[in-house]
Amino acid sequence: MNERSPLQLLLVEDDEVDRQMVRRLVARSGLRSVIQETNTAQECLGLVRDRKIDCLILDYRLPDGDGVDLTKKLVEEHGLQTPPIVMLTGAGSERLAVAALRTGVYDYLVKEAATPEDLENAILGAIRATADARREHEESLTLERQSLTDQLTDIGNRRRFDEEFSAALDLATKTETSVAVLVIDLDGFKSVNDRLGHGAGDEVLREVGRRLRKTVRDGDIPVRLGGDEFGVIMTSDVNQTSASRLANRVAAEIAKPYDLIDTAVSIGASIGVALAPEDGLDCACLLRVADRRMYDNKLATKRVPVPSGEAERLLDLHSYDILDTPAEEAFDQITRLASTVFGAPIALVSLVDARRQWFKSKVGIDANETGRDIAFCAHAISGDEIMVVEDTLLDERFNTNPLVTDDPSLRFYAGAPLKSAAGHNLGTLCVADRVPRALSEQQKRTLADLADLVVRELEFRKTNADGKH
Repeated sequence: MNERSPLQLLLVEDDEVDRQMVRRLVARSGLRSVIQETNTAQECLGLVRDRKIDCLILDYRLPDGDGVDLTKKLVEEHGLQTPPIVMLTGAGSERLAVAALRTGVYDYLVKEAATPEDLENAILGAIRATADARREHEESLTLERQSLTDQLTDIGNRRRFDEEFSAALDLATKTETSVAVLVIDLDGFKSVNDRLGHGAGDEVLREVGRRLRKTVRDGDIPVRLGGDEFGVIMTSDVNQTSASRLANRVAAEIAKPYDLIDTAVSIGASIGVALAPEDGLDCACLLRVADRRMYDNKLATKRVPVPSGEAERLLDLHSYDILDTPAEEAFDQITRLASTVFGAPIALVSLVDARRQWFKSKVGIDANETGRDIAFCAHAISGDEIMVVEDTLLDERFNTNPLVTDDPSLRFYAGAPLKSAAGHNLGTLCVADRVPRALSEQQKRTLADLADLVVRELEFRKTNADGKH
């Protein structure tokens, strides 16, 4: 409110004598004001809708209702935008005062006892209190929005995803409609960070957020799930066709070049889609389905073969309860021996799960894992023979692989599958070098023998509950 502008007061009073009394009180106060008048509740409702009112001076008794009921109607219609209200009555009543204050009236004055100062203080106090309440509400909304917003990309965060997805599924169940979720993983983003730094990576993520907001339909909810993984919740006009179309538009938009300060970069996106109720009605289940399909698409795009019976293979791998466990000397002895026997600077016991290869034992590298989409071992487990890549730069499967083009700059790889007792290839024992090489038949047999030793350790470890040798 502009302090130099007079207050716009609305007096709701049906008695002419009392209206004159209120006008005198206002005139004798220190208020600069313009008083509009009406004598019915119905006219008051219309004036509040159509005009700017800084404060209502409201009589309790009106021809078509009372002040408490009118206040309730105003609050129902306008909420926090209801003008401040000061109520006047001809006789004091504690019960009436309590009822008035509970409905949203700021102050309650008895006409005969009110002074100009009382009315002035009540009006200014009501205006200040209402302004404070509105400001606190806006601050609360701002904090709530911030708590649901990813600060880097300015789209929803994981908390908003969880809340919105759960609410959408509940509504879909009640209305027998469909909901879809897209899980989006950026391809090639790590190399942007590695080559250009995290500042450049952050700018790419911000731009992805902007492109998602631009591409999704009205009502769709784009979110950043974490890192370089994003998602979209679809709640209207949802079917397999509309979800696939949106996924294609998002992938095309993300694939466009990103103009950074010093250079332009390109990344891609692998996207998985899950629909409710077709794929389930549980949030966690649908997210797993979309995530699995996303990674299947990533592997297919990267031409990474997936073994037949992959679900059973993964169950078998997890039954060993070995992923993410500390180093164990029994396995480290084998990788050290492999490195020495083959004169290879890198030797690994690599276990391949749904999204990564994880190193139970390692010689020559610092990383504990890599993505399955770039793992040589993900190719090696698709067959039962030792896979040898004599020169990675001459193999179209690997010549653009970041493990070849960036650190550790692999030029040679040989991996022997680790076949479990149940007949699944859980991973490999592999050796690698930074120069091209070949393996003789005898060396291949030796690598297979060492892989058998790894499998024996895996089976022995599995049969011993404490995992100690």
